[in-house]
Amino acid sequence: MTNKGSTMKGPHSKGFTLLEVLVALAIVAVISVGMYNTRVGHLTNLQRIQDKTFAHWVALNKLTEFYYFEEFPSPGLQKYDATLADREWRIEAIITKTENDKLRRVEIEVGLMPERGEEFHAVTTLLGLVAQR
Repeated sequence: MTNKGSTMKGPHSKGFTLLEVLVALAIVAVISVGMYNTRVGHLTNLQRIQDKTFAHWVALNKLTEFYYFEEFPSPGLQKYDATLADREWRIEAIITKTENDKLRRVEIEVGLMPERGEEFHAVTTLLGLVAQR
């Protein structure tokens, strides 16, 4: 006896049930979210590495300016601005005396230019010595 109103097919039917399709779709969704989060993490790390690299270049440029182009620096905090890679950078140089009067210790901190009202956050720090010429 067969049920003529049933849409169920016999044991040899081909195709997927709705439940199988939903499970497959759920698996694809979970994998996609995981891949998206991984991609976002890589992009964030890439941006941080790029910021640190550019900030280090800015610090090296400033230390080179101290070596060759500026007068022997006086002790204290000095602030500068720079542009590199179409971005504005803030440079804070902390200059201290050393045991040798002809040398100054220079600690250069570089970070992205803070927005109005924001605090300065250094991305990199470079230490160097500047000799009196």
